[in-house]
Amino acid sequence: MRKLVAALLAAVLAVGVSASSAGAHPTPEPKCQGETHAVVSAAGDAAMAELLASWQVLDTKCVVAPDEAKALIGSQQVVVLGGTKAVSESAVAGLNVIVRLAGADRVATAKAVLAWVNNRAEATSSTTPAAVSVGIFHSCGLGADGTAVCWGDNRSGQADVPSGKFVAVSAGFHHSCGVRADGTGVCWGAYSYLPPDAPSGKFVAVSAGLGVDACWLRADGTAVCQGGNFGSADAPSGKFVAVSAGFWHSCGVRADGTAVCWGLDRDGRLDAPSGKFAAVSAGSNHSCGVRADGTAVCWGHDPDIHGNHNGQSDAPSGKFAAVSAGSFHSCGVRADGTAVCWGRNEVGQADAPSGKFVAVSAGHNSSCGVRADGTAVCWGWNNYGQADAPSGKFAVS
Repeated sequence: MRKLVAALLAAVLAVGVSASSAGAHPTPEPKCQGETHAVVSAAGDAAMAELLASWQVLDTKCVVAPDEAKALIGSQQVVVLGGTKAVSESAVAGLNVIVRLAGADRVATAKAVLAWVNNRAEATSSTTPAAVSVGIFHSCGLGADGTAVCWGDNRSGQADVPSGKFVAVSAGFHHSCGVRADGTGVCWGAYSYLPPDAPSGKFVAVSAGLGVDACWLRADGTAVCQGGNFGSADAPSGKFVAVSAGFWHSCGVRADGTAVCWGLDRDGRLDAPSGKFAAVSAGSNHSCGVRADGTAVCWGHDPDIHGNHNGQSDAPSGKFAAVSAGSFHSCGVRADGTAVCWGRNEVGQADAPSGKFVAVSAGHNSSCGVRADGTAVCWGWNNYGQADAPSGKFAVS
């Protein structure tokens, strides 16, 4: 994240200084005018929250983006620097980081933000924890107040959320896991292969799997997984910005933006495409990701082996802010905030409701999402109550 911010800030400084010497600063459109400060319209991690607190927030209904930044709209993390073209709020729905440097002093502001980034002792993760997570027979969500809640099957105690504040929660098979506000991990329910004890240390994200018990993203960017078989818990070394646990495989996005999967090498589930990614999701037998340009792609269930007869790997065209791979279907949040699902749909698990969403999760035969207003809704199979989303507000950033 820090490298991304620094690189883009350095680029705008080079362009901005040249424009400054020529006395040709671009002017924002009227609805984006105001005092010239760094404007953070969404903060998805602790680092950006700190920056948000240190700069005056002005017009958050639009961002000012140059034409060359339009290709980034729809990815999970975007830094928009100067320019004259206004982009509506709906165009950036679901983004977790947006920095706008607008007005005549944007060069000085860029220098200040760059100094702030470079002075941080340790880069924080760019991963935004999912506000809702669907497992096999139960679902979990992160409340707007930081409390976690689970609903559905509770025969193994997987819905008995511990008290306290959380920054991430994830539903697995017969267990659930979460990251507490202090960065420590905790799990509850019945692990498939290990006791429900989270690793020691500080974490920023967790993904509870179906065959892989859980994958964790440490505060230092390293990944660690538990349980599983076929090497699905053998997380590679190096730095990551996102991890996802599936059935017998896991996937992650490295710090350089490339995607990698490990575990059972069957049906093409480990064949992560080349290129840069903003997010990745490991399902039962397939995986999906959002590329840096906002397009979605899925892999697994190679048609030459067992076939993609459910269409769960046939990601739609267009720009996406998030994607989730389930058992035999997948779901995503488009850049305009609408939700869409594809693949098996015999019980309505792919019938995404209309409206605007900030998060979506595809499970076994059900799906859930968090609307832009913070309310949760689920659809599909509901024999255990896993689609009975509770009332109240859920985290939206």
